[in-house]
Amino acid sequence: MPFAIAGQPPPRRPEDEPQAQFHSVSDGYFESLRAPLAAGRAFTAHDTADTAPVVIANESFAKQFLAGAQGSGRMVVTGAHGIGPLGFNLFASGSYRHARYRFEIVGVVKDIRDTPLGQAVEPALYFPARQFPFREQFLTVRAVNRAAAVGAVHAALAAAAPTVPMGAVRTWGERFAARTAEQRLLRTILVGFGALAALLAALGVYGLVSWSVALRTRELAIRLTLGARPAAVGALVVRQSALLLAIGLAAGLILMRFAGGALARVLFDVSPTDAPSMAAAGALLLAAALAACVRPVTRAMRVDPMAGLRAE
Repeated sequence: MPFAIAGQPPPRRPEDEPQAQFHSVSDGYFESLRAPLAAGRAFTAHDTADTAPVVIANESFAKQFLAGAQGSGRMVVTGAHGIGPLGFNLFASGSYRHARYRFEIVGVVKDIRDTPLGQAVEPALYFPARQFPFREQFLTVRAVNRAAAVGAVHAALAAAAPTVPMGAVRTWGERFAARTAEQRLLRTILVGFGALAALLAALGVYGLVSWSVALRTRELAIRLTLGARPAAVGALVVRQSALLLAIGLAAGLILMRFAGGALARVLFDVSPTDAPSMAAAGALLLAAALAACVRPVTRAMRVDPMAGLRAE
């Protein structure tokens, strides 16, 4: 919903009005979600409809619209003082240019992620429910025993408003699982294909290095015949194989730069060039290449020098 900061020049066009999420919460909401305050105070039972209107901003709001300041004492101007059925209060009051409701910023809370995975946290304003009523309410209850908590909420609701029905009860884990089902399915598919690709890449590197070393069996036998130490021959093969692998990894890193845009759309809080992931992939290929060198190098080191001479 649109808003304005008192003292700041208004936008030239209505479509340029800044917007933020509007939340109507009660005192104890941030404590229940364990969302710490970065500055100022939280809501209390004294923030009622008869006291001065107040609001709490999240850190994204403070950084974007308050230049990173704590924001305490600043005034938020909006055209709404609550949202009733079908948004009556919002649209009946019109734009804040005609009906100006001022709320003092009394605190800044750490960002609460309430956007879909992969999207950045949006600027948000939290209003006291007694001053900014919303058309429906959701209770967030922190408890050890689910059944006892549900029973207590039922009893409290029946005592306070016997005619008000209670909606569905779900844990945050259940809600999160339902909202992230598509992402988790995509993650499973990507992990499966990624593991298969890693296995195929490791097998390919193993086969290629093993084949290339096997082709050099006669050369290695001649080196041994001419007096080279077996350990030196083995180190030579491993060093040359590692050089080829390093060149391949460098080429792969360059290709990753071009594929970063496509990967970024399916990643959450992870960069397409995530260093630990790339290091793990490189270590896997390096281990496959070194393992591919073991058998042919060992075989070459055990070649009879006379057999090498006869081969030539």
